[in-house]
Amino acid sequence: MATVEETPFPRALSGALDGALAPETREEEKYVSVVELVQQPRMQVLIGAILVYLAFGTELAFENLVPYVLSYVRYNSPAEENSGVGYEDADWAWSSGYMVKSMLFLGGVLELAAGPTTALLIGGSVFCIGVGATYFSISTFTGFIMTYCVTCGLGQALAHVVPLT
Repeated sequence: MATVEETPFPRALSGALDGALAPETREEEKYVSVVELVQQPRMQVLIGAILVYLAFGTELAFENLVPYVLSYVRYNSPAEENSGVGYEDADWAWSSGYMVKSMLFLGGVLELAAGPTTALLIGGSVFCIGVGATYFSISTFTGFIMTYCVTCGLGQALAHVVPLT
């Protein structure tokens, strides 16, 4: 069975990614390995963009998460402010998160000022801090909105534009 390094891809695919098709002179140059394909700068950018959007896509599953979060907040928290939290309050979490995410221009400004790598690191770090802080703030619905929705939304706004440019 062929290993990852030995798996052939047509050389034409590799040449197309480089911008030009090279004439095939020898039979052994007809195929390129997966490692050679992934080592090309364009493929690294493509793989990086896919990973960024895969990580940020976890918040798109928010609709599936809301019933469990609201149930946890209502039944497991001693705070009196959470006694009236219902499923209709999920709109507050959804709209507050998307209100912050609508500030995508901040990501563009940060990318121009600090560069794409720094902008991605800052945005991804803010997103991760929001997810991690939710562990400590989920006992109140307001804390959940501030950490998971607003902080994660800010992280996405800072880093979402970078793979597009």
